[in-house]
Amino acid sequence: MEDKKLDNWGEVNEKIKSSKIIRIGWKKILGESLTIRIHRLRNKGHNSDEVFSILVRNPSILKYCRLNPLHAARVLENLKTSVCARFGESKTASKIREEIN
Repeated sequence: MEDKKLDNWGEVNEKIKSSKIIRIGWKKILGESLTIRIHRLRNKGHNSDEVFSILVRNPSILKYCRLNPLHAARVLENLKTSVCARFGESKTASKIREEIN
């Protein structure tokens, strides 16, 4: 087997291109990536329900939904999935750090 390094973002970007899922430009909406925003709120002590609630009330997200009413439900679905995924990833990373230390 050939020893080849994975191109992490290249792999992800290829899947995004072929996906039918609508991509949302969170950085344009929030001024930073959704991942960064989620982690900022998590680091302030908010749980996943609180983070989701804070984000769905964000004026920039509300404005985007108003301007794109056909995608509003998908935006909220994407937001919920993203919050849950980031919290799950963080929890797993914390457990691994605890096991190492």
